[in-house]
Amino acid sequence: MDISLDWPAVVLATLSTMVVGTVWYRPEVFGRRWQALTGKDPNAPANRALAYGGSFAASAVTAVVLAAATDVLARDQDLDALPAALLAAGVLWLGFTAARMVVHDLFASRDPRIWLLDAGYELATVLVMAVIIGLLG
Repeated sequence: MDISLDWPAVVLATLSTMVVGTVWYRPEVFGRRWQALTGKDPNAPANRALAYGGSFAASAVTAVVLAAATDVLARDQDLDALPAALLAAGVLWLGFTAARMVVHDLFASRDPRIWLLDAGYELATVLVMAVIIGLLG
């Protein structure tokens, strides 16, 4: 099976995660709430280079997987790229991100409100990525 990736879309989708995260975790948006629940400053990780470098690398993997899933779904279901990307993002978020985050948070005994903030961020992130991939791909 050939999978076609639009690499400029993948790069832009990867970069978009930094923008979404910057907005989402601003004090005026959800940053203060997240900090109150976790006791940590979302803008001051212990190791900035590792946090930002690791986040960028993980976002690149997500963008590649989402672009590949979009391509497969669009061809197999005869969908335009944008609906395929949005559907792929939603299904992948629900089945892999949101569900797996619940498991980790349950065992860490984290406040469910933290899950809502973090899972909401992840959903916003993959939907923005999907729009980029869907429109450019």
